[in-house]
Amino acid sequence: MNLFLRDFDAEAMAANRQTQPEAAAGQDEVPRGPNPEELERLLADTREAALAQGRAEGAATARAEAEAGQAARIAAALDLLQGQFAQLLAQDGAHRRALERDVVEMLVEIGERIAPDLLAEHSADLARAQIRAGLRMAGGSPQMTIRVAPTLEPALQAQLAGLAQAGGAGAAAPRLIADQGLGEGDVRLDWDNGRLDYSLERACEVVLSALREAAAKLNDDQGKVG
Repeated sequence: MNLFLRDFDAEAMAANRQTQPEAAAGQDEVPRGPNPEELERLLADTREAALAQGRAEGAATARAEAEAGQAARIAAALDLLQGQFAQLLAQDGAHRRALERDVVEMLVEIGERIAPDLLAEHSADLARAQIRAGLRMAGGSPQMTIRVAPTLEPALQAQLAGLAQAGGAGAAAPRLIADQGLGEGDVRLDWDNGRLDYSLERACEVVLSALREAAAKLNDDQGKVG
């Protein structure tokens, strides 16, 4: 049996001496940088990314400018159309007012021309119609006085009985009087608690006055617009 003594401290020191140069060699090693190929590839990737970003920003700017330009063109077109539409409306309004003025002036001219003929030809018929209306309104009043123009009195006197019967007058026949103050087509009826006045000439004048006033207003409006 062979027995020997081991010196563990000596073995540990020897092992430590062997590992120290290796550790020192590892500490002295310089880190390796990228090789030329890797550097070129990195530069190319960076350049491509920058170009892509530039293209994207340029496209966004161009798109924004195009949209702004299109919006401006649309706004300008709308302003132009609005102006043209307002001009058309103004022209149409002026044309309509001129047409209305011409029509009213024509009606005034026609009315002034036919009013005398209307009075001459239809005054008797209209007077009879008003007498019949007054008799109905009187409702059989026992007393009634009818006044007409002197030129109408003879013809109406011959027809008075028939008019009274048709109108439903009472037992007493109406009294017919020729009134110098009445014109052609004028009729005035008086009965108990009632009265009727009618003037064809006055009715024509009321209509003509309204037409003349309308024509004057249209002319005034046309002058202000023009």
